[in-house]
Amino acid sequence: MKTIKHYFSKVCVIALLTIIVASCGSDDDNKLPEQFTVTFDSQGGSNVSPQTVNDGAKIKEPTAPTKDKSIFVGWYKEPNYTNIWKFESDIVVKDITLYAKWQQVDYTVIFNVNGGNTIDLKV
Repeated sequence: MKTIKHYFSKVCVIALLTIIVASCGSDDDNKLPEQFTVTFDSQGGSNVSPQTVNDGAKIKEPTAPTKDKSIFVGWYKEPNYTNIWKFESDIVVKDITLYAKWQQVDYTVIFNVNGGNTIDLKV
C-alpha cells in the first residue's frame, strides 16, 4: 500500500507541475508591439518632427517642408532619391530616415520701363 501511495503522490506532483507550467503561457501574448522611429531629413529645408509608430504601421504624411528657392518634390527612402516613400502603402518595420528631395527654382525678373529710365538693381 505504501508503494501505491508513494507512486500516486509522485504522479499528482508531476500532474500539478505540468498544469502550472502550461497555464503560465507565453509572454508573447502580453507583449506590446515593437515601435520604430521615422526621422525626416529635410536636406536643408524646414524642420520636420520625427514620428514613432508600431511595427508594420503606416506613417502619416507630414506637412511638406519649405526651402528658399526650392520646390519640395517628395520623401525618399535613400539620400540619392532612388525610391519614393508611398504613404498610402509603405509600412515601417525598423527605424528609418526619409530624405526630402528638392527642385531648385530660379526666377528671372524683366522690367519693361516703357521708354522710361533704366532701373538699377543691386542684388
